[in-house]
Amino acid sequence: MGGIQLTKTIRHLNNGIIKPDKILICVPKSTFPKNLFLKKKSNLELIKCPNKGQVKQKIFGFTKVNSKYTFQIDDDILVNKTCLKFLLRGAMTKSSKNAFGAYLKSTKNMVSENLTPSIFKQTINLFLYGKRRLKMRSILNTGIATDLFDQKDVLLSKTEWLNGILFTNTKNLIKFDYFKLNGKAYNEDIIYSGILKKNNVNLWMNNKAVCLEQNQNSYNNKEKWDYKYWIKIYKTRRMIISFYKGSLFKMIFFIYLEISKFFLIKLIKK
Repeated sequence: MGGIQLTKTIRHLNNGIIKPDKILICVPKSTFPKNLFLKKKSNLELIKCPNKGQVKQKIFGFTKVNSKYTFQIDDDILVNKTCLKFLLRGAMTKSSKNAFGAYLKSTKNMVSENLTPSIFKQTINLFLYGKRRLKMRSILNTGIATDLFDQKDVLLSKTEWLNGILFTNTKNLIKFDYFKLNGKAYNEDIIYSGILKKNNVNLWMNNKAVCLEQNQNSYNNKEKWDYKYWIKIYKTRRMIISFYKGSLFKMIFFIYLEISKFFLIKLIKK
């Protein structure tokens, strides 16, 4: 389980203006706590998942939901007191075939890098995408997602992908294992978003619903020395371009640039 990190996540959920009726915590069978007793009036429920894995645990948890709406986050996300209030308000303005993400504050902000890219990045953008500056909340033809960003002047903004925070009518949930790769999951949020779009579910960014990462998620550079990492990146991005009508050639070329850049930086630092 998530320890102190998970405890903070639960505390923030229950301290909100709108409190969840039920909080499902999906724990792998191999690590399920044997001697854990929850209070009778607690809104927490532990679910014993047969398999371990970020996607497998999430999907298994979805099969146990029976509420009208579902809010799904990772165990390191803290919600603002008004987060669920604004997510619910946004959902009530749309039909059931809509899904919503939240504004995720992070210690690493890539927005400025995309809005005011360097000359080198502008050149790459022009070559790969035909434009110097990229559109936010979009999926590029290489399978890369541009960053979501805050637009506080509006409640809802259309987006092509959701950033790991999902609020939707429960009947929209994907309940089959769409991520067959073992180990750490990469790009699974974008793949999930692609499946939702394929199912004719509209995706929205709720700019008033604010969340905060407890820990900055980043790829471990040690993993990039392993060819298995790049094979997984290739396989997941190939799935993405199948949903978003990308270019296989440009996807492969971009991965080649990423690998070259990684090794070049390592050589320069030596």
